[in-house]
Amino acid sequence: YGGDGKGIEYRAEGTLSYVGLLNDDYTLGIEIEEWPSTAYAEYNDDGSLKNVKYGIHLGWRCEGDGIGRIYKQFEKFYPTGDATFVAVWDYGWNEDSQGKWYLNEDGTYPVDTTVTIDGAECTFDKYGYLTKKVAKAVTKTSLSKCKATLSKTSYTYSGKAKKPAVTVKNGKTTLKKGTDYTVTYKNNTKIGKATVTIKGKGSYTGTITKTFKINPKNTTVKKLTSPKTKQLKVTYKKVSGVTGYQVTYSTSKKFTKSTTKTATIKGVSKLSKTVKSLKKGKTYYVKVRTYKTVSGTKYYSAYTAVKKIKTK
Repeated sequence: YGGDGKGIEYRAEGTLSYVGLLNDDYTLGIEIEEWPSTAYAEYNDDGSLKNVKYGIHLGWRCEGDGIGRIYKQFEKFYPTGDATFVAVWDYGWNEDSQGKWYLNEDGTYPVDTTVTIDGAECTFDKYGYLTKKVAKAVTKTSLSKCKATLSKTSYTYSGKAKKPAVTVKNGKTTLKKGTDYTVTYKNNTKIGKATVTIKGKGSYTGTITKTFKINPKNTTVKKLTSPKTKQLKVTYKKVSGVTGYQVTYSTSKKFTKSTTKTATIKGVSKLSKTVKSLKKGKTYYVKVRTYKTVSGTKYYSAYTAVKKIKTK
């Protein structure tokens, strides 16, 4: 590219064609066409290239001409020799040596006006510089008005932390984790009741507390026999870290209430249970589960697969 020796090139009619740095035999920077792909170039006071970004062209601002004038696309201007140049590549706030300024979506600038930008009343002077900014009070919504749900409310103990996913909704609007709320977990590695605390963030305030259960591991039935008349004996696998076991037996494979009884065996090492005084020659259905008592509350594992035995 040719230039004027200061990194500026003009079209024949005098409009801005190129903003760049003349370094030895090369001019670097932006070619300002109708839709350029390179849209941001910034230069140091000594004329060296400071920063280049890429994006969609929206407009330019030339600083360093004494009054910080704003130049729009293809507008004629003749900068002073010590001018530096900034091209704008995105909508929104930008900052130069004289203060913040704003580019409208149509490529124009707010001038001699007051508009609402990013929730604040912003007043601009005749050059388009921001002279006053009054932020509006942000109204926050309490999470108590929202509904929170967990992806799971029951887990089996594994020694690893359990972290059910959280969904929070304000009516039909789903809140965003990290933007609208944060999540912390407590007591989520051991058997018992775990807690999820959902704390408001940004436009939301307050907290929601949800709980879920971590149950003990289940056992398996190793053997089921009828050692004597009117008896059954069930032997099951040992599970560490539990308070005991429960043996549930019934004459109905549906375990109806009237036909079902449960025997509780306290102690982790008691691995069999003999049930006496049953009906002779009757088929019984048997299942076993573990339990652990935490702060007075029993937490139960899932039952084993059902086994059946006909008594002697």
